[in-house]
Amino acid sequence: MNDTGNPEGLGTELLETLVKMALTKEEEIKLKTYDGDLSRLGSAERFLKAVLDIPLAFKRIEAMLYRANFETEVNYLRKSFQTLEVCPFLYSMSCFLLHFVLRRYKLINQLFTFIRQQVRN
Repeated sequence: MNDTGNPEGLGTELLETLVKMALTKEEEIKLKTYDGDLSRLGSAERFLKAVLDIPLAFKRIEAMLYRANFETEVNYLRKSFQTLEVCPFLYSMSCFLLHFVLRRYKLINQLFTFIRQQVRN
């Protein structure tokens, strides 16, 4: 990583893994207040204790992951919007089908309610 905070050299997989390692408040307090021999901690705990010395470390990693995925997400959204622009017929047809299915569901639900009432009487 260079001095501007760009995630160059760090892959999104590594950033995602680091984000998943974020500690709970309780774990964070335990590690921050640990003043025993560091060699008694496992390598993961020693790493996390060192990371905790960095202000807002996990928020920074999340931001780096966001920046690393930003272009991909934007391209995906552009393609999705292009598809909707090219296929307004499909969009309107999907709305029609959804409306049709919901109306049929309501009709079937009313029918079952009526049948249950008849069975109880």
